[in-house]
Amino acid sequence: HSMSEPVLAGRRRWFTLLLLLPLLSGGCALFKGKLEAPKVTLSGITPEKLERGSQVLRCRLLLENPNNEDLRVVGGKVRLEIDGVSAGKGETIEGFVLPALDSKEVELRVTLDLLSSLTGALRSLGSGKPALEYTLKGYVDLDVKALGRLPFSSSGNIEFDDLLRHAPGLLRSIPDPEKTS
Repeated sequence: HSMSEPVLAGRRRWFTLLLLLPLLSGGCALFKGKLEAPKVTLSGITPEKLERGSQVLRCRLLLENPNNEDLRVVGGKVRLEIDGVSAGKGETIEGFVLPALDSKEVELRVTLDLLSSLTGALRSLGSGKPALEYTLKGYVDLDVKALGRLPFSSSGNIEFDDLLRHAPGLLRSIPDPEKTS
């Protein structure tokens, strides 16, 4: 009996190790879990400058982190569609930390192609809608390459009244062709 007890104890250790091996090798996945993309909402738009053929807007995006851990964002991009028409692209999002189960507002500049965005706006006006439908699509890059890129998509409406409130400031910023030549 004294010989078989150490043999059984050794077999139990090997058996326990074999059972734990899959848990140890996948430990990172078990502890981190699958990260969810942040929820992104357009919280504000401020016109910055009007150039020939394009409009630069400063967009405020509210990013909400549904994960139980901070997301260290190192970059990202956004594309804006107005009534289904691709209207503009956003510059790379600057790096920041999005706290776990919290939100943060970030700003980025979006350059609108005036012809494309006007097409969508005219279609909305012609249909009698009181607002423009927009869609933001993009991604945020995380600092851990293995976690990769988290895509996001968000839709909403921009009221025409809100756009018209900004019109006087926009019109003042149009370069006068007589003074630039």
